[in-house]
Amino acid sequence: DKYTRMYDNSRIKHVLNPVIGEYDDPANQKQGLLTLPITAEGNTIIYGAAGSGKTLLLNTLLYSLITEHTPDEVNLYLLDFADETLNAFANAPHVGEVMLSNDSEKIMRLFKSLYLKIKKRKKKLSLLGMDYINYVQKQSDTADMPAIIIVIHNYTAFAELYSDNEDDIVYLSREGTKYGIYFILSSLTTNGVRFRITQNFKQHLVLQLNDDGDYSTILGKTEGLFPAKIKGRGLVKADKLLEFQTAHISDSESTFDVVKAKCKELCRSWKGNPAEKIPILPNTVDTEFLLPYINENEPYNLPIGVNKNTLAVEKFNFGSRFINLVLSSGDDRIRFLTELLNLIIRIPSLKVTVFDPEEKISIDKALFPQDRFKHLN
Repeated sequence: DKYTRMYDNSRIKHVLNPVIGEYDDPANQKQGLLTLPITAEGNTIIYGAAGSGKTLLLNTLLYSLITEHTPDEVNLYLLDFADETLNAFANAPHVGEVMLSNDSEKIMRLFKSLYLKIKKRKKKLSLLGMDYINYVQKQSDTADMPAIIIVIHNYTAFAELYSDNEDDIVYLSREGTKYGIYFILSSLTTNGVRFRITQNFKQHLVLQLNDDGDYSTILGKTEGLFPAKIKGRGLVKADKLLEFQTAHISDSESTFDVVKAKCKELCRSWKGNPAEKIPILPNTVDTEFLLPYINENEPYNLPIGVNKNTLAVEKFNFGSRFINLVLSSGDDRIRFLTELLNLIIRIPSLKVTVFDPEEKISIDKALFPQDRFKHLN
């Protein structure tokens, strides 16, 4: 916030250019605000050895994004394979999900949803005859395509656990920038991200590395310029090579708590739609879960579960035939019928009679209207 005020950095709607720190240009005796032009330049890789400040840098740019833009402008999906501190951003309305290394189902569904978004956005933009940047700038007040940023913190660990998805990263990082979908990766080493992926990344932020020779591998000739041994200090190549210092979110020692508090504040104040959550198959599908899907105008067409592939709630029309069989090898049919009864009785137009000679269906009869329900054993 201090740097933003100091350098009078005004935001432009839908143009993602988060503040990350201050650069030093000793040749011109000049210092200036360092921002990351995501909309203009696309994907980014952050390199740095352990303890160099990668988490600090990610926290700063994410904080800048959520405070400078609304969820209508940017949605964030954070994959934290490092110290899991990106969880601090979980409550921000801009953040769809924070995923950890064991969230395999969510990660798979994230990639699937990104493929679908590219397909939909490509079709819409081609019909309008516009590219993504022109679309959001010309229709900034009505644009319905927020930028999507996927952060993968510690890409090396991701690649080890999800090696089968590297082809997805190649495709999505190459095609996504055309449609407002951007990637930000962090890596411990210069070879932590394969070349077939790095060629889709135009921006590189290089914090301290263990070997001085590694800087030239990423940035080209450094002319003897290396970052000072200070956390958050790094090199960036703009028109020329510059040293920069990452900004801190606040003076507080507990950045995690500051971020959490800010995210809760933004969540309370935001009245629009938040970033889309990634749907996954629920562990339990019960009456409370299915109640919102009851339509009293179609009393016999009842929700019965969730489709594993589409994650859509499936309905079955019990009125389409006089006899319907519910079969199972164990007691699943008993649990199913119990929950089904709980749904049926919520529909005022239906009356229910249960023949239960073995007394296996256990329900609280006090909850069921006596004029519409009979339980015979």
